[in-house]
Amino acid sequence: MKKMLSILSTLTLVSSTVTSVVACGDKKDVIYLILPENPNTQWQNFIDTATNYLKKDDTLNSKYKVRWASSEQRADKELENTRAAVDGGAKAIIIGQNNQNEREAAKYVNENNVPLIGVNIPFSADAADNEKPNFQVIQEYDKGSKTLGDEVVKVLKAGKPDKEKYGLYEMWGTPEMNGVPERHNGFKNAGNWDWIGTSDLPAGFNGEGMVGNWVDNMAYEKTKTQLGSGDALSKVDVVYAHNDGMARAARQAIEDVPGGREALTTTFNDKGEIEKLGILVVGYDYDSISQQMIADWGKNADKDSTYKNLFATMEMSATEMAEKAMAKAVQEIENQNANKGKMTVEPLTIALHMADHKFATKDEE
Repeated sequence: MKKMLSILSTLTLVSSTVTSVVACGDKKDVIYLILPENPNTQWQNFIDTATNYLKKDDTLNSKYKVRWASSEQRADKELENTRAAVDGGAKAIIIGQNNQNEREAAKYVNENNVPLIGVNIPFSADAADNEKPNFQVIQEYDKGSKTLGDEVVKVLKAGKPDKEKYGLYEMWGTPEMNGVPERHNGFKNAGNWDWIGTSDLPAGFNGEGMVGNWVDNMAYEKTKTQLGSGDALSKVDVVYAHNDGMARAARQAIEDVPGGREALTTTFNDKGEIEKLGILVVGYDYDSISQQMIADWGKNADKDSTYKNLFATMEMSATEMAEKAMAKAVQEIENQNANKGKMTVEPLTIALHMADHKFATKDEE
């Protein structure tokens, strides 16, 4: 759940900012969100949901407020923001880590006996007691990506029954980040794949995809380079990106190369059944943009709607994540940090979203 090209103002958190809020007479306690990057669609949803979580409850709204800061994908900024929040009097920290191996921010929160809630990516299993959150609100990404992959493979088998292996172009997040290899492994284990294009992955992944680092324009440029020349595009059956933003960028890149629009296009017969299956573009997160794109794919058996949209994604709900994280933050404030360092997992729902589609039955053929 990472970077998209929507431009939003970056809030830089410094101690003086926190102090000035207190000085103005605002007596509400602060729950601070330390985001790994500037807000994309998912993270903006997370901020909005956390804010509304308090506003919809008069008691909570009278006691607490939400503030946030972006770590800009930098561990040093993450530590700077966390220190400023704690030193400014934050009563709880909700953190989306940039790198599970950079643990100074978590240590600082625990040293000051402030409740710590982790979100988005898992903390390391070997974290010391003073590096652990009270709770972590995360998804089991291997199960989520396997569920997604299983359903995509069913569609490929129905639409291309003569193929034994399917061409997969995969765009990773950050390979070294906890949860990212799991987004790969689950999908990998769902099918018999031929990875298309060269690979810039670290050793150990055997050329299985490209690194996008959650950056949409990186995903766009790499996809355009990889699939825009030679016969690579003709070998692709599915594009899988580790978040929706990169999936959309990869889709746009394919549309922009010669023959790309045609390759993405699925056609239908007069009954609205799939006649020729185009490249399926699949993401992860189910952000608000992708919700509409999946609803629009193949709508009214319009072939033009298929090249423009995503076919499927796995929901990793920012709304659910924010609500559960806020509930735990409030709980830990009010019970005096009773679960400090327990690192209890609060799991997120696994929910697949796929465009409506149908194939002709054998009796109809």
